[in-house]
Amino acid sequence: MPSESSPPRRGWKIAGFILLGIAVLAAGGWLISYAIDNNSHNGKVMRNVTLTFPDGRYEDAAIGGLSKSSLQTLLTDVAEEYAARPVTLELESGDQTFTMGDLGFGIDVDRTVNEALRPGRIGNFFERAGKWVGSMLKPHKTQVHYLTDLNTDSAVFADINDIVIFQPKDAELASRGARRSFQFTPGEDGAAICSNDITEGLRESADPFADEIVVKVPTTELPARTDNDSLAEQIDILNDATELGLEVRSAETSHVFSPAVVRGWLRAELEVAGKQIRTCADLAEVPASTVAASSTLSISLVPDETIHSALEERFIDDIVPGDFGPITIVDGKP
Repeated sequence: MPSESSPPRRGWKIAGFILLGIAVLAAGGWLISYAIDNNSHNGKVMRNVTLTFPDGRYEDAAIGGLSKSSLQTLLTDVAEEYAARPVTLELESGDQTFTMGDLGFGIDVDRTVNEALRPGRIGNFFERAGKWVGSMLKPHKTQVHYLTDLNTDSAVFADINDIVIFQPKDAELASRGARRSFQFTPGEDGAAICSNDITEGLRESADPFADEIVVKVPTTELPARTDNDSLAEQIDILNDATELGLEVRSAETSHVFSPAVVRGWLRAELEVAGKQIRTCADLAEVPASTVAASSTLSISLVPDETIHSALEERFIDDIVPGDFGPITIVDGKP
């Protein structure tokens, strides 16, 4: 005689079979749906894939369903816009503008495309199907890959040379005016923008994720070979010493020679030694501290004949021939 508990057990079994059937149908539907969706995305980015931009310039983009060629086109357009971002060198000689692409920065389109096609295609069939369901709740994320290494082998760096704004000039010395005073024209330091400063500025300031790059490059002084302060002081002393001319006495006669004449008897020359600094490379070879020390002021007299002639011309009327007296011969002796 059957027990009174048999009908409930049969009911539970039926319910279990029903639930199992539903689970099987659900699993089958899930797998079939995934297989269909996976097949429809053959050669395309899988469903629920989002592309992110680490530089923050663009918002995340849903790229699920895009073909490889479409994604390449999209990224190529973005890469061209990115490569065109300006890079400005602020120079005393005038600003120069490059682009991010010139410096070697850019977007690695091929790598980005290949990695965008990977989500949903890694693992066995069941693993991929599980991730496919998970993507409905949390999309797969793949990011744009940038070329962030400064390419110092690029044409831009190969063409960077020193920019000489103006060459240094040594001081000059000349006599001018009616008084023939010594006139000193100070030397002028030159200026250049050194290529290594440009390169270093780019290395320090080049940010691949910046909207634009501005590099301020310093100007390097190319020193003149003359110490203006020291030479100017010596020239002032020379002019002061000859300002009143020169009084020359002979016996009881004296004549005053004008400052112009006296200064004409002097030969003042700037002697500049050492290498002229014309480029940054020259400055690297010759320490700036030794450049000005190579200049000296040399003072000498003109040839003696010139001075003698001037003296004779002024004293000619004052010259009295000497009288040595008569000579008489007595007994054969003077």
